[in-house]
Amino acid sequence: MVLHNYQILWKQTPVEERLTEPKLVIPWDFESMIKAFACGGYELISCEKVLTNIGRIEFYPYAWPYGGSDVFRALNEYSGFKIIDESV
Repeated sequence: MVLHNYQILWKQTPVEERLTEPKLVIPWDFESMIKAFACGGYELISCEKVLTNIGRIEFYPYAWPYGGSDVFRALNEYSGFKIIDESV
């Protein structure tokens, strides 16, 4: 999305909807995703193939709250996978 169009959409969207409006969500770029992995406060325990079409990523956060699992979601989406379950 071009920055100008994004700014117009931002201004037209009611304030209470701006952070949840799907059209305003900007996808992670690859460099930001790698940087988030490098600076994250967690330990990657495993990333494994469970079945032919199912995998699992397990990590241990060093602190709570740890900032969420957005970077892991971004990795899945970037790789063309879908998240079917998430547990804390």
